Amino acid sequence: MNTLIKRIIQEKQPFERLIVPKEYALEMFKYNPYKAQTLREKVPEGGGCSVYRCGSLIDPCRGPHVVHTGFVRALEVNNVGSSYWRGKVGNDGLQRVYGISFRSQDEMKEHNKMVEEAQKRDHRKIGKDQELFFFHEFTPGSCFFLPHGARIYNKLLEFIRVCAPARTPKSLLTRCPSG
Repeated sequence: MNTLIKRIIQEKQPFERLIVPKEYALEMFKYNPYKAQTLREKVPEGGGCSVYRCGSLIDPCRGPHVVHTGFVRALEVNNVGSSYWRGKVGNDGLQRVYGISFRSQDEMKEHNKMVEEAQKRDHRKIGKDQELFFFHEFTPGSCFFLPHGARIYNKLLEFIRVCAPARTPKSLLTRCPSG
């Protein structure tokens, strides 16, 4: 951890939840067009929104948060990535930072071990390794079945059609191995 983060943790800076009127929030965050737009769209007229203050940082947020920064004993940045405002290509490009914190170094190590184990069992990796399917950069959410993968997929569909058709009386499901 860098020294600034360590100092903030040692200071046990409290998170304060404040409810402010929409007009006040819009004035507070007028310097940030993204926050201002979100407040205009999400907070009803005459309503209020919650903001959290921690040290010199004030940010609109639903919360909840830990009581103070002293509860954070271990943290790491998981990922960074770019995105477009509201997911639309013509909008401004933004940077996203993903992080996670823990109450202890041991909890963080345990979490990282679980993530590592889960990555080993990732169906996308296993399917490629077993030559069941592949992905193409032009269609990242769609897999292309290879011959063995297509056979497995078709067998699963056949099993579903026989064993779990919609609105089928239980008497017809007795043909299924598990029925």
